Amino acid sequence: MSKNRVNDWLGARDGWRWAWGLALAYAAGLAVAAWALGAGRVLTWAGAPHMGLAFSDLHVIAAARAELAAGGDPYASNPGDPWGRVYNYPSVWMKAWPIEPATVAAWGVALGVAWLATVGAWWGRLSRGQGVVAGLLLAAPPVVLALERANNDLVIFMLLAGALACLARGWGEVAAGLAWAGFALKLYPLAGMVALVRLGWRRACLVGGVVLLLAGAYVWAQWDEVGRVLGNTPADTSMAYGATVGPRVLAEWLTRETGRRHDVTALLPHARVWAAVLAVLALAHGWRAAEAVRRAGGPERAQSRALDGFRAAAGIYAATFVLGANYDYRLIFWLLAVPWLTRGAEAGEARAEARARRAALGGVIALMWANPWWGGGFAVVRELAAWGLLVMACWWLGRTLPARARSGAGAIG
Repeated sequence: MSKNRVNDWLGARDGWRWAWGLALAYAAGLAVAAWALGAGRVLTWAGAPHMGLAFSDLHVIAAARAELAAGGDPYASNPGDPWGRVYNYPSVWMKAWPIEPATVAAWGVALGVAWLATVGAWWGRLSRGQGVVAGLLLAAPPVVLALERANNDLVIFMLLAGALACLARGWGEVAAGLAWAGFALKLYPLAGMVALVRLGWRRACLVGGVVLLLAGAYVWAQWDEVGRVLGNTPADTSMAYGATVGPRVLAEWLTRETGRRHDVTALLPHARVWAAVLAVLALAHGWRAAEAVRRAGGPERAQSRALDGFRAAAGIYAATFVLGANYDYRLIFWLLAVPWLTRGAEAGEARAEARARRAALGGVIALMWANPWWGGGFAVVRELAAWGLLVMACWWLGRTLPARARSGAGAIG
């Protein structure tokens, strides 16, 4: 097959069929394998170790709601949870969500369907090449984990997608309000506000500054609750990414190999510092590269909805990585970046930069598909991909920042 025919095949605008076809075929294969071999074994292979009941992350909310209604404190004791887990989310989830143990299954299915519809709406029309990559990511272990657990990051994803859609229409204040709502629900979505730069620096700083002030007021008012949420959140390494995951994985391996316990608690702050330094240096280098292109008379990068999605995903990834260990379902936000990471070279973009964008996409695929449950080698690949993606994500954030003098809302794409 000639190169032109390959390019024509990849460029055909029926990518949505390939994306959903690949994902559905994979889901069907998992279903058949689960029927033949058992759900626990197959889901563990797929990156979502089964806990005995589906939608386990909704059970903890339903149990907490019942415990609160009975006058108890689910942050201290949550006996209604099938696994005895204490509650570890902001209280708004259990107070506002009318979920009960008997309705967990219905809510889990509805949440999964709504999230998949949101993903499809965000992606829109894709080329065939984009569709193949999108389908690959849609079937990745973190996505399977998020859907199987019905984690509330699915809700945050939908909220953020709505915020980005508003931003693309120039409704910056509405987008910022939705981002703040995401922050009140789970804190970390505030990092996605980096996408506000598409409004221009002056307006972005004004709107973002107001949101940050409100976020600070919220944390101050809810300080005790925030502390209990963070204290109740377990630090897992088997299904997690972040600056502190590598040292913990190494300590666990040394403990198994030597029979002596190795404690790396003292090293974890250093890992966070190194991650922060790498992130800042990569961001600064990307910004310098953008300024060099501008000084040479190169075109300003067009602002677009696809680029907004990448910025939000990269901002969330970088912030959560630096802070420490995060469960893998937080990687689903990279699906917002699919339209931009998979698009062809932009006007005025150097060939080296096009290759760098493909490298970032490769990092996303490697991180999402290097399942540590498949063996130690995959854990190593995964850790290298996680740190590499931190650098690439921050570099591209810096490279795609608009010029400081810019004040318009930019092209909408």
